[in-house]
Amino acid sequence: MRFVWLSNPIMKIGLVFLIVNFLPRLFPMLNKIPYYGIVGKVCLVLGLGCILFVMFKDKFFS
Repeated sequence: MRFVWLSNPIMKIGLVFLIVNFLPRLFPMLNKIPYYGIVGKVCLVLGLGCILFVMFKDKFFS
């Protein structure tokens, strides 16, 4: 299996979503933003979805 980490734009989008999810752990002041908990969970799901799609797209969509 070939690893395509940063050469794929979908992987980059997934990593950005994961970074947005973990921002409140680095900057606690972001916890005061309304609905950021929901936004963080959505970003986590989208980020993991993008990464898994890139990892397994050759296996399922070939």
